[in-house]
Amino acid sequence: MNQQYRIGFLGTGKMGAAIVRGLAADDPDLDILAFDPHPNSELIQSVPGLTYADSGLALEESCDVIVLCVKPQDMVTALKGFSGQRRYISIAAGVSTDRIRGFLTAGQNTQISRVMPNISATVGHAVSGIYCVDDTFFGTVQGIFEKVGIVVRVATEDLLHAVTGLAGSGPAFVFSFVQALAEGGVAAGLTYEAARRMACDTIVGSIALLNASDEHPDVWRNRVTSPAGTTIAGLQVLEENGFHGAVMGAVQSAARRSRELGG
Repeated sequence: MNQQYRIGFLGTGKMGAAIVRGLAADDPDLDILAFDPHPNSELIQSVPGLTYADSGLALEESCDVIVLCVKPQDMVTALKGFSGQRRYISIAAGVSTDRIRGFLTAGQNTQISRVMPNISATVGHAVSGIYCVDDTFFGTVQGIFEKVGIVVRVATEDLLHAVTGLAGSGPAFVFSFVQALAEGGVAAGLTYEAARRMACDTIVGSIALLNASDEHPDVWRNRVTSPAGTTIAGLQVLEENGFHGAVMGAVQSAARRSRELGG
């Protein structure tokens, strides 16, 4: 990253630390400032360009762009006394840009972007939904979050609820599917260790095939499915038990819950 501004992180828990590591991996000399009441000693050792400010206000004073990585319930306290004279990126679920402006001393015209990354940021494979009105600021936000995965810009802030339902909650749905595949393998006679590895790599390989082309998933499913074969027998059981509708419903339910929590 060509550093044209100083980045600050308010909070260096799991997600904040993941983003810091992603930036540092891209540019080990990047100058990053952070504030957290409980500094992350492991992060300090692994990221040479990271230093901790003495307070949140000192962080704001010294940085051009501040990534807000605090829990939603801690946001109002963490931003106490903040001027609103910087640019801010929030990853706090359910806290709207309007609410954040209200926490700032002079936040009426402050540039604020909201980003919903998922847990895979910790391994550099996040899916991050970005809401940002200003195109120039979006370029800045994109440049940060592309270091930990892919980014998708959404047209309205409300669509972040859909991002939460799909990408935010999605890993849990995938983990459940992996566990079900593995347990199916165990029921068929495999050891759990072998079944788990096979389930994980089957999904990784399948996704690699999808990502290698623009073809619809149904096309690949049909390629694996032979008349009167093993796959169609298994697919029939999935459909009889409402697999497709259940997954769609899970995403929609998670999105609705995100909207409820956001008030």
